[in-house]
Amino acid sequence: MILLPCHINERLKDAKLTATLKALPAPHSLRVVLKTYPECAQNLIDCVPFAGAGIVFLSDTEASGPVDAYSARLAALVDKKPGIVLVQVSPSSRRKTTTVYVDGANEKPDGSSRFSRVQRVVVLEYGLSIVPVESVEQAASFISRLIYQESKPAKPKTKVAAATGKLDNQDALMIKSICAIPGIGATKAADVLAQFKS
Repeated sequence: MILLPCHINERLKDAKLTATLKALPAPHSLRVVLKTYPECAQNLIDCVPFAGAGIVFLSDTEASGPVDAYSARLAALVDKKPGIVLVQVSPSSRRKTTTVYVDGANEKPDGSSRFSRVQRVVVLEYGLSIVPVESVEQAASFISRLIYQESKPAKPKTKVAAATGKLDNQDALMIKSICAIPGIGATKAADVLAQFKS
């Protein structure tokens, strides 16, 4: 089995996320590579799962703090495709708190309003994707699935699609149209489409 690489910012070498990624079980095992990337020069992006992508992990503590504490990290993700923010929203954070943060207005965030506040900033202000996770283990599992999904080979095209150079759904529509002619089934329609290509 080939272990796919997961590039982690060097500042996270002793973090629980890095240890969890290294300890993932067999079907989702990763080779964790500690690296400093140009975009990570100021310790902004936590993980680069594959070329062009970026992930920032906000722990429960970071997510409950002021937005200014992590806004530079979010700004570093704007040019990434995809730019994903994993936000830890653990069950223990769902309890009411009495801390007051000034973020446009006074808020007393509990777990759900903390996530809503972070979601508002991540999605509306920065245009990034946000994924709530309950634990560091779930965040590591998400990163692993993302890497393995991206590394899957492209779906092979059908014979008709290869012959015509068209997308599968267009071919399906054309085959369906040809099948409407009495006496022509799906196999004959595919042969006709492969022969005439339009």
